[in-house]
Amino acid sequence: MYTPVSIARDRNIFLNPKLSNPIPEHGYLHTGQTTEVVAWRWPGDDRVFLIPAEFIEKFPGGLARDVVAYIGQAYREQHYPEDLRVKIYLRQLATGIALGWGTRTKEMLDDCLAFARFFTIQNYPFSILRKDGTVKTVEKRTFGFVDDVGRVTVWDGREIPPNKQWYNIYLSRLYAEALKTMPAAPFPVAALEAAHRAPRKLITPAKNLAYYLAARVPAQKVRLLIPTIQEILGYSDTNTTYARRAIENVLNVLHPVMVSNYNFTNNGYDIELSGKPGK
Repeated sequence: MYTPVSIARDRNIFLNPKLSNPIPEHGYLHTGQTTEVVAWRWPGDDRVFLIPAEFIEKFPGGLARDVVAYIGQAYREQHYPEDLRVKIYLRQLATGIALGWGTRTKEMLDDCLAFARFFTIQNYPFSILRKDGTVKTVEKRTFGFVDDVGRVTVWDGREIPPNKQWYNIYLSRLYAEALKTMPAAPFPVAALEAAHRAPRKLITPAKNLAYYLAARVPAQKVRLLIPTIQEILGYSDTNTTYARRAIENVLNVLHPVMVSNYNFTNNGYDIELSGKPGK
């Protein structure tokens, strides 16, 4: 899959707010709706993230990121349709993000599509570039990935069996523009497969690191200090011995699909990426 570099590298965008007893407030979503929402922000980040309050109990986080990435890939493969409509079968989506198929998977993907429709980011910076690639203007916008989701149950006057129904997913104009204009990071689906095979507590950290490393391609070597890699993984242990053990557990999940080798030195890791340069 390919996903915009800025989104693959973004450490906050799909980070679980981990709110305890959140108090809903009246808020405005990018789709134009006003409803009861939960809003949060991260230190040093002036963006405000909003979701309908009903989603806070089952925040899909990393899985929603996989779904958004796949929708973007499908938009490319379907040649950037002008109506911003992407046709996707749910089983096709599951395969594309390395999930086994079953009733539980279907329910999770349905939840992720609903989340992707309503997830809203205020103060999202969009850059307008000059011809030489330098930044001309930065606009802070209200941003969302998906404007609408519809499941097709009748086609040409005939009912469609449930196992043959498909989804029409309408991208937001801003996300469609980003997919067409922003540099794309090549993300190996094999990394998702490896993450899904890992113990449950390692799945999200492994995905976080995989997306971040994908955004560093075509670099073949990446150096990350312990505080940086902990931030990427969502860890916070201050004991170096325990921190290293946790980090290396994640690095081992991605070996050899994405990480060919790593070495600890000077409070950080030198990570060698798998694959050939530019591949």
